[in-house]
Amino acid sequence: MPLPRDRTASTVLAASLVLAVLAVGLRMEYSSAEADSDVVVAESPLPEISGLTLPKSRALLVFMSADCRYSVESAPFWKKLWPTASLGSGTSHTEVIAVTRDRRAKIDDYLADHAIVVDAVLTTDATVPGIPFVPMLVLADQAGMVLNRWIGLLDKATENQVLSVLAAPNPHPTGRITTRPP
Repeated sequence: MPLPRDRTASTVLAASLVLAVLAVGLRMEYSSAEADSDVVVAESPLPEISGLTLPKSRALLVFMSADCRYSVESAPFWKKLWPTASLGSGTSHTEVIAVTRDRRAKIDDYLADHAIVVDAVLTTDATVPGIPFVPMLVLADQAGMVLNRWIGLLDKATENQVLSVLAAPNPHPTGRITTRPP
């Protein structure tokens, strides 16, 4: 028995909608896989960042933008980074460095407005290779090797992982951490 005309139209519309959603989903998956191949990963060298001088201990680079919604939503967590990172000494101490393409005054206002403390602020005019997203956290040792990285707005479990990594005494003289990014 043939479907009534209005029912056929709704079936065709529903099928078209499903195909459109699948096409968009496939494109999004392809885009993230394509972008992920350009992201710095653990055990790789930190990309060249103009003006960056690595400390004699570990460095947590916090890539941020005052205009980024996810950077703003990350602010309450970022307030916890410096107190946790500054607990250690020697190679287990971690300096927190904010890295941004924002004007210095704008990022200073952002940090002050959100009561975020960092050891240093680095503003750069260039896009940093391997850092296609903000927010992004990159933990590097004093030799410039990436130990770990976390991308985007973090969930509570990942925030706790970051704080644990920062608070843990570093058993390796090179500053290497054994945990891997998700």
